[in-house]
Amino acid sequence: MKPATASQHAFSAVGLLLLLAACAFSAPAAHAQSSPDTPGAYRQAAYRGGEAQEGIRKDVDTIQQNLERIIVEMKQNGFDTSELEVLARTANKLSQLSEEDIRKVIAALQTAGATRELTTQQKNLLTAFQGQKEIAFKLRSLASEFTTQQILGTVQLRLQNLMLRQLANIRQTTPRGHGTSISSTLASTEQNMLTAELTIFSQNIQSALKSLPPDTPRTPSQAALATLAAGAARADSESARELIELSRYDESTGKQHAVYNAMLTPMRAILAEQEALTTLEELLRQVEQLTADQQALASMTAQFQPDWHSMAAQEARLEDQVRLAESLSSVPSPRASAALAAACRTMVRGESILRRSNRATEDDPKLTREAQNVLNSALAELKNASQALLKQIAELKRIEAEPPAKRAEELTALLGTLNALHEQIKEEPSRRQGDRLMELAPRALPFSTPAANALHEAAEQLKPPPKPPRSREAPSAKILPEEQAQALNKLESAISELQSELAATEQEAAEMQKKEEASEKLSEAMDAAKQAGQRLEDNSPADAIESVHEAQEELSQVEQDALTPDEQAALKKAQEALTQAEENLQQENPAKAEESLDNAEKLIQEVQGKLAQEMKPKPSKEKKNKGRQKSQGPKSKDNKSQPSGEDQAHELLEASGGGGGPAQVMGKLAAKDREAIEQNANAKVPREYAEAVQQYLKNLGTATEPTDASR
Repeated sequence: MKPATASQHAFSAVGLLLLLAACAFSAPAAHAQSSPDTPGAYRQAAYRGGEAQEGIRKDVDTIQQNLERIIVEMKQNGFDTSELEVLARTANKLSQLSEEDIRKVIAALQTAGATRELTTQQKNLLTAFQGQKEIAFKLRSLASEFTTQQILGTVQLRLQNLMLRQLANIRQTTPRGHGTSISSTLASTEQNMLTAELTIFSQNIQSALKSLPPDTPRTPSQAALATLAAGAARADSESARELIELSRYDESTGKQHAVYNAMLTPMRAILAEQEALTTLEELLRQVEQLTADQQALASMTAQFQPDWHSMAAQEARLEDQVRLAESLSSVPSPRASAALAAACRTMVRGESILRRSNRATEDDPKLTREAQNVLNSALAELKNASQALLKQIAELKRIEAEPPAKRAEELTALLGTLNALHEQIKEEPSRRQGDRLMELAPRALPFSTPAANALHEAAEQLKPPPKPPRSREAPSAKILPEEQAQALNKLESAISELQSELAATEQEAAEMQKKEEASEKLSEAMDAAKQAGQRLEDNSPADAIESVHEAQEELSQVEQDALTPDEQAALKKAQEALTQAEENLQQENPAKAEESLDNAEKLIQEVQGKLAQEMKPKPSKEKKNKGRQKSQGPKSKDNKSQPSGEDQAHELLEASGGGGGPAQVMGKLAAKDREAIEQNANAKVPREYAEAVQQYLKNLGTATEPTDASR
């Protein structure tokens, strides 16, 4: 659904830096090992190696500083916490490397260069060599971790591409009763390509998940991806191909739908881990684009001698995209999903009419009017979907803007309804309860996306089973015990999620109440302090002292738990300033008293401002995605000679292949980031490691822009 995030470009850049640093780390060691077996040669090699190693230490420090700056910028721009954790962990490891391991290597090299004894030189050089190898391994491990994150970051786009192609092939192999012929050769070829690409995709996922650090728990989406990679989707795709070749189209589409649903599960899990507002706004953007495309298509019917064949093909492609949007919008917005499903049905009819118009021997005004009406009907249904999404977004923003106490009230009411439904399903399940759960899923969305997802899955368990192909019998209304158990399990999961959210919201409400009370006390203290200043101007020191006492009393009643440590410190200083003002008034020093009162007012105002900022509704943690443009990278090279400096850096970058990859990453970085990478890339990389760097870059290129060979 979403384009590659800017964080993926950060991961790519950091991964490249780490791998180049790892390769550079091995250069001094390799040079020292190849030196002649003489004390003088060892001293010279150790000296040069020590200088080079010190330079590399500074480079790693620079990488760490750049990484820490990236982390700060990502925090300010609201990036995903999990991505920040990976970067922070890497920054910490780099810090340990640069401060501990690298200095040990440098010390060993310096010792070897300072002594004339051959045995001591050899011993220290061996220690340095072993240390360098260990550091290089650690850096390559970090680079591997970033490669893994890059692969996982592109999963959503690759899944979307495969799902769209599977939908297109389902359409191609489904007779629609309007004379459309089926090319089994083309359909089986496309299904075969899908099987091959799904196999590669599964292998990439398995490899990426294995590369994650052992202490990293799998997210629900990663678990769903692991199930897809190890599941029966590839076997189902292969079975679909065989059935297509046998012209058993009804059976083949069943297998194709199974493949599509297998990919839909991790896709929904990925969306469930996003902010709800992000998901809804991206869906809205897609539906609005589809609406614009349908509008353009509907307008073409008014042209003189329109290209009916081209229009039919375009309507079919739009139908696939609408069907995918309908699958993905069913959880966050069932009403939008229903409107999109209606649009799909209408678009099937529209494609049929357009194809009939294409086969007509002459212009048929009746067919043209019919095509216009159907295409406009699909357009209206797409607009209905947009309106449903807009309402859902507005509702989500409304709840987000509410104070915690009000949100807790709405959440409590929703939990009451769900608990009552749970008891009903437990006692006497019915299909109507599934419809009710489907209606309640959007209400849960502003509080918990996983809860909304679980409610949707519970509703799915209570839906009537699909009608068998060519069957005249109505689906059974009876709910099986396993369906009831699954629905209850999902409903209990949703209730548990919402109860946790309610506890957190109630705690937030209690903290907000404390802050509001503290803010009120601060306002009263401010009024009293100002009144003291006014009475001082009126030459009424006794009355001024009384007002100071009132201000002190109000500040003493401010609950400390409502304030941050900084605010508590400022409040303490305000109390001290009021005490000084009182002492100065008693000593008949009005100038000093006025100065102390002004200081107290400033400090109180400072705490008030901070409290007011904390009491504002928290904005949505929206992930800021940046669009990704397709680009054709330069062809890979294989130069026989060892390049050096800038030539070597550019060869390694160009070796990423034709998918864009690191060259595209470099283009999207800030100038100072590109300069940092170029500086590290300019270091001479031993030829034995050049292949590793080149393969790393190729991996990035493949992961960043997956190919679509069959299109």
